[in-house]
Amino acid sequence: MASLLMERGHFGILHSQAAAGDWFCAHRLAQATLEDDPEPPGRQTALALLEPFVATGWMKAVSTVVGLLAEWDRLDEAIALLRRPADSGHRQALRQLATLLARQGRIDEVIALLGPRATDLVLAESLVELTADHGRDEEIAALLPAVSVGPPDPFEPWRSDDWDTVPLHATLLERQGRVDEAVSLLHGHVYVDGVMYADHAQQLACLLARHGREAELREFAADGGEEYALAALADHLEERQRIDDAVDTLRAADVSGNPHVALHLSELLARHGRRSEAIDTAWRTGSITFPEEGDGDPDGANILFELLVDRSPDAYAAWASEYYETPVNVEAVRALLAQRPLTPELVAVLNPEVGLADLAEDISEIGYPG
Repeated sequence: MASLLMERGHFGILHSQAAAGDWFCAHRLAQATLEDDPEPPGRQTALALLEPFVATGWMKAVSTVVGLLAEWDRLDEAIALLRRPADSGHRQALRQLATLLARQGRIDEVIALLGPRATDLVLAESLVELTADHGRDEEIAALLPAVSVGPPDPFEPWRSDDWDTVPLHATLLERQGRVDEAVSLLHGHVYVDGVMYADHAQQLACLLARHGREAELREFAADGGEEYALAALADHLEERQRIDDAVDTLRAADVSGNPHVALHLSELLARHGRRSEAIDTAWRTGSITFPEEGDGDPDGANILFELLVDRSPDAYAAWASEYYETPVNVEAVRALLAQRPLTPELVAVLNPEVGLADLAEDISEIGYPG
């Protein structure tokens, strides 16, 4: 809505609404100010528009202003703004603060900030990423939780610090030059209790490829590595200009039964001008055997494509009612599909917990007529 007001020249409304506490209006005015004047005077005007929101401590506003200050290399001011929410434990503030400290080369402070919080997956990932190439990998590994693949049963209650630490430990081992240990760690956790961990398989395949361990990569592809090992092996061969080897490797797999391998093969062929082969690979399918008994929709086509073949308001309302497990008013759907003006009353019929103002950004993004 703020963008629409801007497009139609209603600057007075934007300013009055911004002064009344509308973030979207204030933010859009700040953006327009910087577009017109990206120099210091324009920057100060933009910051002044956003400052009342920052003063409330609202993280969205703080993060936005921090981003602007960082873009302008005013890192000390950005860091000062983040201190308070970071001290309160706000995850986004901690990540942004650590990133800015790393940008200034203050790695000791990054470790002091994130190390004690390394039981949080997101912060642990930031810690590992931001300390790369600083020779602190052994120290960082000691700060992480022990090697674990997370909760034993994903359907049972679990703590937020029960997460898969294998990828980060493997990354740190590789960065220390302990490649054999990284390979062993990942290999030992591709399958755990009969469950395949795709992230581990992909990381292992890429690790073997990076270090030119082609024989191990081929062995992995033949023994449980599935499409992850095949894709990494094909990329490895392509980088060494062994295109025919790469093609043969993928073709030797059951392309018709594995769409991921088929796609990788078709893209490889297309990159090297073999378009007819690529098209043939992409469009080929294996034989399909439908069950003799079933619900009349053995491949799911009916339910998957019903909205494509029936675009009526009634069809959508019926689908949405079932999907969202709540009645959906067909007349409201009819009004939306006809692109009638969106009113608070219409919004309330569809979702009484959402107001028209809450949808302003979405409405602007999709270009729904005012």
